[in-house]
Amino acid sequence: MKFLKRVITKILGGELDHPMILKYQLWRRKILGQDRRMKESYLDSTEHPKLHIGASDHLLDGWLNTDICPLKEVMFLDATKKYPFTDSSFAFVFSEHMIEHVSRPDGILMLEECFRILRPGGVLRIVTPNLETIMGIYAKELSSQQQDYLDWMSGAFTPDAPEASSAYVINAFFRLWGHQFIYDESTLIVALKAVGFSRIKRFSLGESSFDSLRGLENVERYPAGLLEFESICLEVTK
Repeated sequence: MKFLKRVITKILGGELDHPMILKYQLWRRKILGQDRRMKESYLDSTEHPKLHIGASDHLLDGWLNTDICPLKEVMFLDATKKYPFTDSSFAFVFSEHMIEHVSRPDGILMLEECFRILRPGGVLRIVTPNLETIMGIYAKELSSQQQDYLDWMSGAFTPDAPEASSAYVINAFFRLWGHQFIYDESTLIVALKAVGFSRIKRFSLGESSFDSLRGLENVERYPAGLLEFESICLEVTK
């Protein structure tokens, strides 16, 4: 109750900052058992559970959508802590443009937990920006796709730059959005193998060997083709 009184006092005084709002929301959800009920209801409803990590507002039908900043229909999950699921709970796990927002050690913990909660033969589909692509736009000669990406990123995220500059865009990519560690394909594969995953295969966005893993990515948030250009998409089997 002391925490709630502090929150109310700060609301009335106009002093409430975002971390305290989130802390209050999570405290209230825990008291009400909202996330526990969401988890239990979902797992009771399906024989082939599918976990979506870092959903934000991109909600997937038939999946347990989770995020560290949960919405009403999204379960709270800190992907860098032990997950509130028993071993071998899920048939599929999906995470898009999330692992780059945590440190490399926390990313390894995330992958370890994904491995733990997947059933034998279960599949993790992970999508993240490709360091090789980002650094590639620093070349002297750019392909048309590289130039399209540079122009769009410049206009969207470095509007104060004097020109569409690779240096400004690359700096923005590493400094904005809370990015912590950007993987290239080989570095991500090494991390996945280290926690036990095998049968690693790269796919284009929207494509998969499994019906449940097709068409999941939020490609509409970028101009056509640019999210595909920026991303690595791997599927790995337990």
